[in-house]
Amino acid sequence: MVMRHLVLVVMLAVGSSCWADVDAQHEPGKLVIVSSGNVRYPAAAAHQRLSGKVNVRLRVAPDGAVSKVALVQSSGHKLLDDQALIAAFTWKFNPLPKNSETRDRFAILPITFEEGPLDGDGFGLVLPYVRYPLLSRMLNEKGRLILKVRLSESLRVEEGSMLLSSGFDRLDSAALAAVKDFSFFRKNENERMKSEWRYIEIIFDGEVSSRLLPSAPDV
Repeated sequence: MVMRHLVLVVMLAVGSSCWADVDAQHEPGKLVIVSSGNVRYPAAAAHQRLSGKVNVRLRVAPDGAVSKVALVQSSGHKLLDDQALIAAFTWKFNPLPKNSETRDRFAILPITFEEGPLDGDGFGLVLPYVRYPLLSRMLNEKGRLILKVRLSESLRVEEGSMLLSSGFDRLDSAALAAVKDFSFFRKNENERMKSEWRYIEIIFDGEVSSRLLPSAPDV
């Protein structure tokens, strides 16, 4: 069995996107990312201010799906380790040619969990998962939008609306559909909200990135 190894560089931060940096030359048997995985910072980890780096070993099947994962390096926090292992299964790679003698391929996936920036009132956004519509990818639809969300005292999203459109209905709808799953945390648990409104920028540009804006934007 031929074994090929590839190291992916993935950085995950609250309020920002995760990304991979790989050599995309299409050599026979070489691993090329087809779609990045869905890595989320667990809300419980954010509340506990946990951070760390996890190295995950992937076994990639001939069809490009991740068939098996193993923890190579722990972050020191079970919450982060478990999330990294779950997320590792969501990566997709290029399939092998039907006549290839290579079977399973292997990669080391480093995932770093870091606390992202806070807004002006000391509140942070736990990285939300926003789906990139498949048809939008195919049509190369890209854009930047801003959502306005209203929070309860328990930091649950009670309302979300579009403050600035991306210019594409599919992208706007995907962002609004994800609003209910957004999660926030306070830097100081005793701090009360000066305003119940928060503003989130989401960018669709091949991948999806999001961040909590420090204050109300001028749009």
